[in-house]
Amino acid sequence: MKTEIIGTASVMGESVTYELIEEITDERKTYGVQISGMGESACVFDVFSDKKEAEEFAKRLCFFEVTPITLADVLTDYVDERDFICRYERSDTDG
Repeated sequence: MKTEIIGTASVMGESVTYELIEEITDERKTYGVQISGMGESACVFDVFSDKKEAEEFAKRLCFFEVTPITLADVLTDYVDERDFICRYERSDTDG
């Protein structure tokens, strides 16, 4: 597993670090995100297969000062929105 710091932010006066996680599973690379700070740490693994998408997601987390406690909720919203857009785009090309 490799990690790469994407950014840091000051959230409520505390330093929070945002990292990209790269793993090789079943001969393929997958990416996740880890947020550490405020006495907490949260990470999600194997969410992205595209490194660029994972980096952009981590940059957004940093920009919007997402905390470790809210990572799961933000990720759920992001994935739901991404899946909705993909379904819409597929149905649009079917017609």
